[in-house]
Amino acid sequence: MYWHYRFINLPSINDGEDHITLQEVHYNDDKTMLCVVEPCTFADDVQDLALLKEHMMQAWDAPIMQERDLPEDIMAGILEADKAKGELWVRAMQGTC
Repeated sequence: MYWHYRFINLPSINDGEDHITLQEVHYNDDKTMLCVVEPCTFADDVQDLALLKEHMMQAWDAPIMQERDLPEDIMAGILEADKAKGELWVRAMQGTC
């Protein structure tokens, strides 16, 4: 298994308008996509910070992925996570979380 950062355009979570976000894309050894998750954007020390920057810069050099290129089950997981995040945001704004 391996992963890398990629920018992915996800208009489905933005009322059909472009919504480009940095994500971690994980792959099986046979290069099939395994999952897409929110990126880990922290470092434990300066060396890890440099590695984090290197991974992000590689994402800048790669073409932007489009949601239509994602497998249906992975896109469904992204939409579900976005819905949960939105519900949590609403609760936070209401002071109920």
